[in-house]
Amino acid sequence: MEKNRKFLRMLSLALSLVLGILQAGLFFGTARAEEDTANNRFNVVIVSDASGSMRSTDPEGLRFEAINQFTNLLAEQGNLLGAVSFADNINATEELTKVDTSEAKQKITDTLKNTPANGDTNIGEALQKAVDMLDTAGDKNLPSIILFLSDGNTDLKDKKDLENSLNMKADAIQTAREKNIAIYSVCLNANKKADVSEMEQISMATGGEFREVTAANDLQEVFNSFYNLIYGTSTTQLLDSAFDDSGVLETKFNVPGLGVEEINIIIYGKISEVELYDGSGQKKEVSPMEYNTFTMIKSTEVSAGEWNLVTKGTAGNHIKINMVYNTNLKVELKTEALGNITNPKDSIKFEAYLSAGDIKADSSNIGGYEAKLILSDAYGAEIDTFPMSITGDHFELSQNLANGVYFAKVNVTGNSLDKTSESLGPIEVSDKALTEEEKNNTPPVPVSEKIKKTVYIIPFKDNSITFDLKGLAKDAEDQNLHYMVASSSFIEGKDYSLDDNFVLKLYHYSLSRGDFDIKATDSKGLSCNISIVVKSINVGVVTAIAVLIIGLIVLAVMGYLAYKIWGTPFGGPITVKSEKGGDKKEQTITKKTGRLPLSRFRVHNIGFDTKKTYFEASGKPYIFMCSSKEFYCNGKLTKRAKISNNIPVNVKPNKESADIITVEYQSRLKERKNSRRARK
Repeated sequence: MEKNRKFLRMLSLALSLVLGILQAGLFFGTARAEEDTANNRFNVVIVSDASGSMRSTDPEGLRFEAINQFTNLLAEQGNLLGAVSFADNINATEELTKVDTSEAKQKITDTLKNTPANGDTNIGEALQKAVDMLDTAGDKNLPSIILFLSDGNTDLKDKKDLENSLNMKADAIQTAREKNIAIYSVCLNANKKADVSEMEQISMATGGEFREVTAANDLQEVFNSFYNLIYGTSTTQLLDSAFDDSGVLETKFNVPGLGVEEINIIIYGKISEVELYDGSGQKKEVSPMEYNTFTMIKSTEVSAGEWNLVTKGTAGNHIKINMVYNTNLKVELKTEALGNITNPKDSIKFEAYLSAGDIKADSSNIGGYEAKLILSDAYGAEIDTFPMSITGDHFELSQNLANGVYFAKVNVTGNSLDKTSESLGPIEVSDKALTEEEKNNTPPVPVSEKIKKTVYIIPFKDNSITFDLKGLAKDAEDQNLHYMVASSSFIEGKDYSLDDNFVLKLYHYSLSRGDFDIKATDSKGLSCNISIVVKSINVGVVTAIAVLIIGLIVLAVMGYLAYKIWGTPFGGPITVKSEKGGDKKEQTITKKTGRLPLSRFRVHNIGFDTKKTYFEASGKPYIFMCSSKEFYCNGKLTKRAKISNNIPVNVKPNKESADIITVEYQSRLKERKNSRRARK
């Protein structure tokens, strides 16, 4: 019996170790913040797929035309540019460097173009490399982005390589979130076989944008739209026509007096000559950059007025001309309501000021711009917009607001530019006098800034987990807080959901590592952030079966031992006698199998723990008396004493005890065996 118990303990320990190993994990946390991109300079790494499939999805190499257009749109000075070309592994890299000349930009894009397309698609390693480049070599004063192009998904033949790539992708996304690196990705889904959700998730998780195209000739438009999003500008079409018999086309356009730092002109179609004249009629020195599908000219010396572009070519040839400004426009919102309590009967004055570098807007250069005030509630939901009017050198709006808490920002558009100010708030409006406590509202405080969870993905099992967000933060003034997912590396609707009771449910694990940035906000609009980081481990079918087999073995052994313990026959009565202070008690009990606790006998309690002291059957003509504590029997201390057939045994709780009990066992097991033989 003792050997059986030892075996059970060893097996249970082994199972605990297996489960303990499965519960080990690493965690990554994140919180994404807004960035000031007023100077419109960035650290940029272009990541380009060079797998074998690119030979069929982009046989003419039009992706390199799109990349050339993007890099040449960059401001002449101040940006850092790098590149990564990848397939099964990293094929080539160009480390981050300042690109202050067209030659420097061309060197980087040539590296991508000169890499042969061959092999599979290792997205994880490529993104990890790009993130590392930005983290180690990027200008810390500049925001960072990755421009990512692929025609498919992570695709590697070796299962271990595939798993490593997916883990590296998860790590890259987490690092990008931590370092505020936005990833703009485009999927060239020419064969319509790609699962675009992978690249879409990469962008959504990092605050970038995703686009899907089905033809390589659409890449230039997409890369151009990315440039506009990143650099806060837009593309203006100046001309879409054909040369007449003169072979000369003149295109006039107005350049505003504020916000334009450089002018980029992109000409699609064949031309023989191009000239550019500023508003005073002075000819600008330009150096056309010619590529297979377009020609670009850039002017870094900008003045306000009507400019004229003269293009020359062959009569009948069609050309299209687009213009993209590089801008240093900045918008600043001001209001005296910030930090004060405003009565709804009183209007609040908002003022928006424009500037570009050292130049501030005035009545002479603010023209061509429009502004609107955007109001959000305490929890960040947009609730209304109001147009603002030009008043001298700025935009202005006086507006009455209902009771509530607001945040405000200004969006300025015009002159092919689009800029938004930082958000101001909270702005409080109330028709009641506030208490000192209400005036001195404090933000919520996280109970724990980071929550870590490891999940084991077991086949054929519901692997979902839930987090009750209520209670993740405390607030001195508000008992109930509003919780929201500010950002996540997981996908809402596909990976997780958040119900009206602020219960977050994660039911799918598209990444092996990911996190949630939870924002807890009080009724006055003040907030704090809590990170929930999740690591998932795919146990797999084989491991699950192994754990199941171990479990079945444990259950079988436990069942066998239970049978041995509870199914073993006593085969006769047990008599217990006690004497205490001259009073004697005695009782005989006959039990068929298993164990019989001492508490069943109505005898004196002389110091034994009667619930943890019991008689155990052996199936032989003797029994055992067992106790959780040592007791005195036959001249020695023991926890387990043998009671032989028809031999009375005296026991007492300890050697010094004057009280004893006498146990006598009468076995009939031999008689039963003889009777069975007689019946045979």
